[in-house]
Amino acid sequence: MMTNTNRLASLKLYLTHGAIFRVAALSLIVVILSISTAGQAEALTKQQVQMKYHLMLLSNDYPEYQCLETIIQLESSWTYPSKRTGSHYGLAQMRSEWYGSLSWQQQLNYFRKYVNHRYTDGCNALQFHKRNGWF
Repeated sequence: MMTNTNRLASLKLYLTHGAIFRVAALSLIVVILSISTAGQAEALTKQQVQMKYHLMLLSNDYPEYQCLETIIQLESSWTYPSKRTGSHYGLAQMRSEWYGSLSWQQQLNYFRKYVNHRYTDGCNALQFHKRNGWF
């Protein structure tokens, strides 16, 4: 029997080689992400799975998705709505009250546009985040 980790690794390889059926593979990843494993502290909520799937569709490839997903995890732990103490709002903890008032779909779309504009891609943004603690 193939474990979730092995399935995910197989899908990563499938996606990084430019597969024709990308949407089907992304759907399978969502199913895998939604399955709770013994080592996982808590299962993802339906909304978190939907948010991660939406981010996958916005990403250029799976490695970039992983970088973008890591940023959101570090900033808000995929909690929506999310507000830190102070002036940071939303999934990506942007410094805009307006951003915090958007739907999670709009927040992810805006996050993606911001990352493209400022860092060119998600992995550059993650490297900046690792060096500075913010992006």
